[in-house]
Amino acid sequence: MRISREQVRKRILRENFSYKGETDKVELYRQAGTKQRVALPRRELYEETLVRIILAQAGLSPSQIDEFLRSAVKSER
Repeated sequence: MRISREQVRKRILRENFSYKGETDKVELYRQAGTKQRVALPRRELYEETLVRIILAQAGLSPSQIDEFLRSAVKSER
């Protein structure tokens, strides 16, 4: 299963992350009020394993990640 970068980006923005910059390969996001950071690879589609890692780094619980993946799959169909 593949998930679009845009869907993942929108989900981390809902967790109070904001764009902080980019490199050739990643976009960097930081959570307001914390030092928590997440890097999103600059490609259009992510494999499920990578999405799980990114969202876990953003502080989402396993159940929140599963819920996101279920809803993302629906929107991809």
